Amino acid sequence: MNIAFVNDKIEESEEMLQMINEYKHEKNLFFTVDFFRSGEKFLEHFTVSKYAIIFMDVYMEGIDGVETCRRIRRIDSKCIIIFLTISGDFMPEAFSCHAFDYIQKPPSRERIYKVLTDTLQVLPQTFRTLEFSFNRRIIKLLYSDILCITANKHNTDITDRNGNTFSPHKPFSDIILPLEKDNRFLQINRGILVNMDYILNFDERSCHLIRDISLPVRVRERIQIEKQWQDYMFSQIHADFQKGISTYDTDAK
Repeated sequence: MNIAFVNDKIEESEEMLQMINEYKHEKNLFFTVDFFRSGEKFLEHFTVSKYAIIFMDVYMEGIDGVETCRRIRRIDSKCIIIFLTISGDFMPEAFSCHAFDYIQKPPSRERIYKVLTDTLQVLPQTFRTLEFSFNRRIIKLLYSDILCITANKHNTDITDRNGNTFSPHKPFSDIILPLEKDNRFLQINRGILVNMDYILNFDERSCHLIRDISLPVRVRERIQIEKQWQDYMFSQIHADFQKGISTYDTDAK
């Protein structure tokens, strides 16, 4: 899971980031936090579903936090936004962006911990997550973050889109069971499941994913497997096109 932290005040940000990381270690959780010093820098890197949680300072130089979040909402309606502010005067504008909560600065450790706990409790209702235990930690991976899953003897290797690999001591069939109803996942061979959002192409024997990962494909069914991926990609393009029309109509009104 990826978290974004957007604030133009470095010292203030370091204190809050430290508390977030302490919470992560105390709760034995796994997530990454990316720090951005402006709304502009954040928007340059932002893509749909890249961040599950976004901490956004309201008052920044350049594009302020509220305007940044308006632009986020044009393309991502699901990410959880938490505003950071010195005042509650912005509340009507902030909640028009469907913010989940806000933190008044300077925040206490208790406040940071409570907001994170509340957020993680609602996360599975907003995003589908795969939960498993690895190295005595509870891992909650968003479906959208899963790159591929492969059987590895008595373990299962789960690789996320950031390149991290987890190997829980659990059978492949048990791990992929909740994913079978999600149409983004495709089993390309025995013991190999991939997220079609991250497929680059196929050759006669392999499926090529981002991060220079190549996995063997079931040769006899390669043509059908590749067609299934192509059909999925066309359906996603169509869905994005329809979403764009809907957003345009809403903005026009």
